[in-house]
Formats: sequence, C-alpha cells, structure tokens
Amino acid sequence: MRETMYADLAGRTVFVTGGASGIGSAIVTRFCAQGANVGFIDIAEREAQGLIETIRAQGNPPPVFVEGDVRDLDELKKAISRVRRKFGMISVLVNNAAKDDRHTLEHVTPDYWDDRFSLLVRPMFFAAQAVAADMRSRAGGSIVNLGAADRPLNSSRSAYDAAKGAVHGLTKSLAHELGRDAIRVNTVSPGWVLTDRQRELWLTENAAAELKTRQSMRRDITAIDVANVVVFLASLDAEMITGQEIVVDGGYR
Repeated sequence: MRETMYADLAGRTVFVTGGASGIGSAIVTRFCAQGANVGFIDIAEREAQGLIETIRAQGNPPPVFVEGDVRDLDELKKAISRVRRKFGMISVLVNNAAKDDRHTLEHVTPDYWDDRFSLLVRPMFFAAQAVAADMRSRAGGSIVNLGAADRPLNSSRSAYDAAKGAVHGLTKSLAHELGRDAIRVNTVSPGWVLTDRQRELWLTENAAAELKTRQSMRRDITAIDVANVVVFLASLDAEMITGQEIVVDGGYR
C-alpha cells in the first residue's frame, strides 16, 4: 500500500470519534503509521481491540481506545480528557462517528430524527469546543469533519442526509471563528465507500450497476482513500486549506 509520510504528524496527539471500524479504523491506522499518538472513542469494544492488535502487529504505536457513545457528551469529554492525559494536548481532531441506517418517510419519529442529529452533528461541535484550547496553546491545529457525498440510489436516509448536510455549514462557521488561532477546519465527504457493512446491508445489484456507470474512476473507493485525505488535511502541507469540503467520490456524476 502506497503511503505518504508527513514528518510533522509524528508525535502529535490525534483524537478520532468512531474509530473502531469502517472509515474510522482506516483513519486511526493511517495516523498510527505516521507515528502520531492516537486515541479514539467507539461503542464497538470487540472491533476496537481487534484494530489495536492489527496496528501493533504492523509495528506501529497502538492507539488508546476509550469505550463510549459520542451522543453522551460527558462520555465524549471524558474520552478526550483521558487521551490528553495520556499523550498531551490534542492537535488533530477527526469527527467521524456516524451510522447511515435506512428508513422510510413514514417510519421516522421525532425521537429518531433527534437521535440522528445527536450522533452525526452535535458531537462534532462539542468535541471541537473541548479541544480548541489545546490547539490554541499549540499555536494551531486541524479539525476534520466527515460529511457525505452523493451516492447511487440515495433514498430512505432523509434524516441522515439532513444531518450530514449540516456538517459543512458547521465546518465553515468554525473555520472562520478559529482561523485567527491558526486552527484549520475542513470537511471530507466520501462517496460510497464499500465497507463490509455496506456490502452486507445496502449494496444491491441495481446500486452496483449505477455506481459502475456514474463513477468516473473505475475502481471501488476504499476507506484508505478517505483516510489519506484526512491525514493530508491534518498535516502542515495543508496549512492554508480551511473551510473547504473535499469530496472523495471517484468523480461520481
């Protein structure tokens, strides 16, 4: 696997939400390969422990895992504090935690709608709030929020799409507010990354055919493709990039 190395990330403290599986695990893996000190929060303890063992077997410094639900802001803040105590002030935050369950219009309740926003948007703001002082004290930092690009047969996820639609508005606002402190905030919006979960639950024959027809690049997008962009945006190579949405969708049209 081709890996670009960023010397400035070595020894940096990185905090990732939803890092145990899928795109999150690829992000954790790539930062560990950079020599960064990585901590992540997730509800999936078994997947998290497996990821730690895999990274250790690769000869890279293993991340610190904190079991917790980002919808519980106290758990989220405690996880950030634990990683800070272990590694020092946080200079990179990756807001990745998400779940794209399907639903019909008729089956969405007010509680379900509110829960999507409490998972997909609210933790992004309060995680940024919790690490901003760290980044100011380090004279800069990087926050990367995971959005969502268009994908084939993009129906039955209106609550998810509404929440993800709010992400880049938050990014632009935070980028403006925090830019004076040399804190950069960007959105990375993946196309349809065909993780195991996506293949098992959502990839139909029709969707696969549409993806093949409408995606310009003729291979599947992988979680590592997304993680590579996240790592770049965290590095000083991207130090004048802020308030932007980078779409990783293989040229889907």
